[in-house]
Amino acid sequence: ARGLQVESGLGVLYGAARAITGHPEATSTSYGSDNFTGTVADWLAAGCTPLSVLLLGALALGVWRTRRATATSETLAALVACVLCVLWLSGKVLSPQYFTWALPVAVVLPWARERVLLLALLAVSQLYLRVYFDDVLEQTTLGVSTLLLRQTLLALFAWCCWRRWSAATP
Repeated sequence: ARGLQVESGLGVLYGAARAITGHPEATSTSYGSDNFTGTVADWLAAGCTPLSVLLLGALALGVWRTRRATATSETLAALVACVLCVLWLSGKVLSPQYFTWALPVAVVLPWARERVLLLALLAVSQLYLRVYFDDVLEQTTLGVSTLLLRQTLLALFAWCCWRRWSAATP
């Protein structure tokens, strides 16, 4: 019954679509978080679990297709980061503290690009959370734009980690 949280993957897209069409929708507090309300938001929230299952299945299929008998700790860390990103991007709730789950993984990632993306993702999240979270809740241009930037960084981080996993020599 929990609603679509404003910072979730589909919540960010929903908020951006509302803002672009000139009808930004402020959030309301329920279930301990700030959520969108209404039929479309409820439908999107209900679709998050099937979306997660579908994306995790696609990721599992991609892993199976690599047919890797062994993997390095670095490539396994990249794969774990991909799994986390899929859950973050497809869940109906995405709170910034969830990104701390990636910190142990980041220690193992030897690649600068992935570390920089993760640090940028964390920095943007802390910036809006600490400085102008009300803009996110009220769905102002600044709030929506910042969430779109954070989601873009998250998607880039996921893509780069996937490329590291899939390009590694079997």
